[in-house]
Amino acid sequence: AIWKDYHRELYSGDILVFDHAEQLAGKRTTMEVFYALFDYYFMMGKPILICASIVPRLMDGLDDRIRTQFEGCLMLHAE
Repeated sequence: AIWKDYHRELYSGDILVFDHAEQLAGKRTTMEVFYALFDYYFMMGKPILICASIVPRLMDGLDDRIRTQFEGCLMLHAE
């Protein structure tokens, strides 16, 4: 029941905001959940904001399909 409630909340938002994306690297199950969530928001035409302290190409252990998603986005550098 807890997962269903959490799942419903994740998929009912108007925008996907994901901070510290570099922490996905090496976490297979978390990457799978993120990939499905990203794909859903993208297919629904909802905005997606991803924040990370390093660029995708430097994220060791990041799944290639997620790296491709990240690299296909507009990247901004903030000081």
